[in-house]
Amino acid sequence: MCHRKVPCVSYSCGHTQPRTEGELIDCGKRFCRLSAAHGPPRTLCGPDCGRTCIGARMPPELYSDTFLTTPCSRCEED
Repeated sequence: MCHRKVPCVSYSCGHTQPRTEGELIDCGKRFCRLSAAHGPPRTLCGPDCGRTCIGARMPPELYSDTFLTTPCSRCEED
């Protein structure tokens, strides 16, 4: 299923925080309504599109691309 790939900052305290909304990853499946492969409604899947096709996105895929040697602001206050 389609999902977002979201870059995060990792702090020395172990917490992470998303940096941006990330990018949309298209699953390329014709029965996913969010995919470009699905095409216009009811063209490939017929009149039962709402019942046969998936219309929800998977949870985001979070990955750390920035590593800081300081704790996050929440832990810094404690």
